[in-house]
Amino acid sequence: SNCSGLSNVTISNSVKNINDYAFENCIGLSNITLPESVTSIGNYAFSYCTGLSSVTIPDGTISISNTAFYMCSNLDI
Repeated sequence: SNCSGLSNVTISNSVKNINDYAFENCIGLSNITLPESVTSIGNYAFSYCTGLSSVTIPDGTISISNTAFYMCSNLDI
């Protein structure tokens, strides 16, 4: 979290959970594509990522916290 200079992330296919606050306030992130292995996205995982405009969530994701994308002002949900 709080990696303002982070612009790209490659998440391994072995990752099953995006934990609470994992990318909170990473304002440089503009898009995220989660691998098919991800089944849950935790609390505030991408909150305050104001540069985030695109998220691809796999069909197998069964749990997304209602605060996962809190205050992502450029994200159309």
